[in-house]
Amino acid sequence: MLLTNFLFKKYSSSSANITAAQLKPATTSFKQSKIVDKIRLYVRGGSGGQGCPSSGGIGSSGGHVFIKCTKGASLRPYILQKNRRIIAEHGAQYKKGQMKMKASKNAFIVVPPGTEIKSGENMLLHDMNIDGDIIKIANGGSGGSSKTKDFNGLKGERKNISLELKTIADVALTGFPNAGKSSLLRLISRARPKVGNYPFTTINPMVGSVFYTDNSQLSVADLPGLIEDAHLNKGMGHRFLRHVERTNLITLVVDVNGFQLKSSQPYRSPIDTIILLLKELFLYQDILLDRPLLLVLNKMDTENAAQKANQIYDDLLNIKNHPLIMDCEFSEEILNAVEGLCCDNFQNVFPLSATTGEGADQFKEALYHILPRNVNTDEEYDEDLDLD
Repeated sequence: MLLTNFLFKKYSSSSANITAAQLKPATTSFKQSKIVDKIRLYVRGGSGGQGCPSSGGIGSSGGHVFIKCTKGASLRPYILQKNRRIIAEHGAQYKKGQMKMKASKNAFIVVPPGTEIKSGENMLLHDMNIDGDIIKIANGGSGGSSKTKDFNGLKGERKNISLELKTIADVALTGFPNAGKSSLLRLISRARPKVGNYPFTTINPMVGSVFYTDNSQLSVADLPGLIEDAHLNKGMGHRFLRHVERTNLITLVVDVNGFQLKSSQPYRSPIDTIILLLKELFLYQDILLDRPLLLVLNKMDTENAAQKANQIYDDLLNIKNHPLIMDCEFSEEILNAVEGLCCDNFQNVFPLSATTGEGADQFKEALYHILPRNVNTDEEYDEDLDLD
């Protein structure tokens, strides 16, 4: 199986030489502590104000706690919240001669679209998806009155909750570290994620918009690189994989030269990488392999890339004989996913160079025809959306 002539001629003699000075060694920390896509909070409605038994005066009710969905918001500010406690204003005590007590102030928690609100027992309470949605999470206590003991105000509702962000985007770019996902996002959108020639450049999910000439657009998410056994939460895999759940199409981004995280770990060929990525997705949530799936063979500007890509095509056609498949108890699901990539002369496989831009237009065109597009320009991402 041969690539088209222009790809073969374009890349067969090219090379990419990186000097030692350009290399930056990977670290083991990866600054993962900066990722803020899940946070626990204590919320409490304000207590009601004291009433007056002698006159029958009623204290004012305490404020409520609301959660508001706002595009462009971040969970990061709540890291700075003292003790991570959100408490509404308490009600005021009844004052003689005051006909109407001043309303207590409500407290608002602002979250980005794609945030799940869960109880302290990890039960889903609300799913915040639409910009402008507001829900009440904790009621304020009633003011003291004849209905309360000694005209005491009632305490506000209190509970522990967690806010868990799941990226909402049309397309997920997923792959092992240093496959070129960030470079690809920069190429096809206006987002400007950090890129570099070392693993784990992306430590936070980034979303950019891809624009088309008919004024439509798609959102594409660059997700942090996975590692083997991510489905077991290795390398914070669950925090990265859960962003894939709310995308409509998954794109595997694979380095045409293969992958090796570090010298102490085994080298993985491109076909190994494809199988292992599909395995991680399936083991995390098997229905992910039911979604539309594309494959990007990146770094086609590197030496002998065309020949390597041709080998990948051959390996895809013969994947059922691969050792990683033969030893896999759910090989049928992976084979079905690969069959979708290979159908109609590999129409869902895109050799490209995120560095030179060669082949990117074909990839963008495929996204255009597969996914529904948003034509409301008010919803575009005017700037990078760093979902941390």
